[in-house]
Amino acid sequence: IPDSTIVLCAPADTVCLSVDFAAPECLVWTDLAGNELGSGSQLCVLPPLGESQYIVSAPTLSCIESDTATIIVDTLPPEMILDTLLKVCVGDSIKYDIGAYPYTYQWKDIDGNVLFTDEALCVEAEEEGTQQFVFMSMNGCGMMSDTLEVEVFGPEQLEIIPDSTIVLCAPADTVCLSVDFVAPECLVWTDLAGNELGTGSELCVLPPLGESQYIVSVPTLSCIENDTAIIIVDTIPPLPPFGDTTINVCIGDTAKLIVDDYPFSFEWLDEFGEVFSTSDSLCFVPTEIGSTSFIWESTNGCGMASAMVTINAYDSTQLRIMPDEIIYLCAPVDTTICLEVVNDSDIDTDFVVWTDLEGNQLGEGTILCVTPEEGINNYIASIPGADCVEADTATIIVIPEDLDINVTPDTTTICEGETAELVVDVMPPWTGHQTDWYEDGSLIAMGTDTLIVSPPGGSYEYMAVVSNVCTADTVFSLLDVNSFDLTISASPDTICIGETSTLSVDGCDDCTYQWTPIGSLSDPTISNPVASPEATTLYTVVVSDGNCSDTLTILVVVLPEEECSCPEAFFVATAFTPDNDGTNDQACLRSEYLDSYDRIVFMVYNRWGEEMIRVVWDRETAQGPPGYDDFCWDGYHRGVLLPPDVYGYYVELTCPGPDGKVIKEKGNITLLR
Repeated sequence: IPDSTIVLCAPADTVCLSVDFAAPECLVWTDLAGNELGSGSQLCVLPPLGESQYIVSAPTLSCIESDTATIIVDTLPPEMILDTLLKVCVGDSIKYDIGAYPYTYQWKDIDGNVLFTDEALCVEAEEEGTQQFVFMSMNGCGMMSDTLEVEVFGPEQLEIIPDSTIVLCAPADTVCLSVDFVAPECLVWTDLAGNELGTGSELCVLPPLGESQYIVSVPTLSCIENDTAIIIVDTIPPLPPFGDTTINVCIGDTAKLIVDDYPFSFEWLDEFGEVFSTSDSLCFVPTEIGSTSFIWESTNGCGMASAMVTINAYDSTQLRIMPDEIIYLCAPVDTTICLEVVNDSDIDTDFVVWTDLEGNQLGEGTILCVTPEEGINNYIASIPGADCVEADTATIIVIPEDLDINVTPDTTTICEGETAELVVDVMPPWTGHQTDWYEDGSLIAMGTDTLIVSPPGGSYEYMAVVSNVCTADTVFSLLDVNSFDLTISASPDTICIGETSTLSVDGCDDCTYQWTPIGSLSDPTISNPVASPEATTLYTVVVSDGNCSDTLTILVVVLPEEECSCPEAFFVATAFTPDNDGTNDQACLRSEYLDSYDRIVFMVYNRWGEEMIRVVWDRETAQGPPGYDDFCWDGYHRGVLLPPDVYGYYVELTCPGPDGKVIKEKGNITLLR
C-alpha cells in the first residue's frame, strides 16, 4: 500500500510503503538487484531520481507471493537552446536534429500544428523570408520550449564595390572592398587559390605588384552568386630585354627581333613615327644597303619606356684583315700590333666585331690593336648576323726563344735492305720551322721532319738542322746497318730422278738456316742439306744471325726420264797442252753416260776441214762398253805433233732404240804449246 505506481517531482520527500500480513516478522524488502532494504510490514525510503522498484516477500514461506511497488521521481524537461538563425535557399531542406533528448518532444509550426514527434525537423523552404518552428517537450513536472528561426534566401548576385577593375601605380596604398548583403556574417573573402582572406561585408588589402583577384561568396548558400574584384598594381613599363641594339643582316634576309613575355602592350614605330607593328616581334626585310631605325615604345598609366633598334643591311662581300699573311714574332713581344679591316664594297666596317677562336669578344670597329702572347694568336673579324659578309682571320705567332728538339730514334740498328724512319719532334710545333737533313756534311733532304733511309751495311750519322725566323738548333741520330755476304750453290744443279744434289750456303758460320720446302731435304736446318727432289724444285733458305736475316734461292733441275736415259751430258775441253807434263795433255770427250749411247762419233779437224782424228764406237759391233779415254786427241796427226792452232771438233751421240735421238755438237779446241 499504495498499490499503484507513485510519480513524484524532484526533489522528492520520504515515501512509506506498508503490507498487511499476519506474520510481519517474516517480511523482507529488496530492490531489483536483490539488495535487502528492510524488514517488517513497513518500508520508508527517499527515492532517487528516475524509476525505482521495491519488492516485499516472505522468503521462508514459498506459498506467499511477493509484490513490487514502483516509484518514479521525475524532473522538469531540460532546456533546449536552438541556433539563433538558420539560413537556407528556396528549395533547400530545412533540417534540424537535436540528437538524443531524454523526453518526448514535438516540432510545431508557428500556428501550433504538430510537424514531427521525437524526430528531427526536416521541411522544404518554399519561399523567401523568415520562418519559425517551435520545439516543445512536457511531462508531469512541467514544459520546456524554444523557437527556431530560419531565414530563406532567393537567388541573388553579390556585388563588390567598387565594381570595376582598379588600376594603381606602385607602390600601392591599402584598398577596401565592400559588399551590401543582408547577412554579412555569412560573407567569406578568398583569392584565386582559395586562400581565405577575411569575412564580413568589407575587406581591406594591400595589393601586390601585378594583377590580383579578390572573390566574395556565401559558401553556405548555393543560391548566392559570388563576385570578383580585380586590382592591378602597375609600374612604369620596364625597358625591353634588348635595349638599344643593332641588328646586322644581308639584303633580302629577315631581320627579326623577338619580344617574348613582355608584361605590357607595346608598339614599333618607323623613322617617321608611324606605327610599324603592335605587340609583336619586329620583322623587317631590307632591300638595299644602309641603316634603318625603329623605335620600340610601351606606355601605360604609370609612364613610358622606349628603345631604338638599328638594322644595318649588307651585300655579299669579304672582309680582309691587313696585313693579310701570318705574322711571326720573336718572344718576348713588347710592341703593339694593329690589325685593320678593309673591304672592296661600300659597307660600314664600324660594326665589325673582333673575337678569338673561343668567341671571346676582343674589340669593335675597323682597327684592333693587340700585344700578342707567346703562342698562336688568332683574331677573327666578322659582322655578326650578316652571313653574306665573310669573316677573316689574322694569325700572329709569337715564337719562344728556345725550341725543344728531339729525334726518334736517336740511336738504332737495322739490317741491310730494311728502312729506318727518323722523325724530328719540335716543341712547340707551330713555330713555322724547317728541318733539313745532312749526312757527312752533305744535304740529303730539305723541309721535312721525317727522313726515311735504307743505306748499305755500315755506320751512319744523320744531322737534322731545325730553324725558324727566330732561332735554329741541331740534333743527331746514329744508324748501324748490319749486312751479310752469302753465296748459295747446288752440286749438281741438274739431276735425274733418284739422284741427289748437295745444297750449300757459305758466308756465315754462326747463322741459323731454315730451308723450304723441307720434304725432299735431309735436314732443313743446316747450311748444306742433301736434296732428293722428284721434280724441278726452287729451294729457299732463310739465313739469320739473330739480328738480321737474308733469303736466298737455288733451283735444282730434275730431268725428264727420257733425258736421263739418254742425257745430253758430255764435255769437251776447249784447250789443251800436249807437253807430256801429265796435265791437260789431251782433249777428250768426257761423260758419265757414255755407256747410255748406241753409237758415239768423235772427230777433230783443222781449219781446212782435214780430219786429224776420228773415233767411232758402235754398240752392235763393239767388243765392250766405251772406255773412259777412248775419245781423246793427243795433238798428233800421222805421228807429228801439230802446231798451236784452233781446231774444230764434232760429236755425234745416238740414243738407243729404233728411233733413237741423235745428239750433235760442234765446237773449237785450242792447242797450246
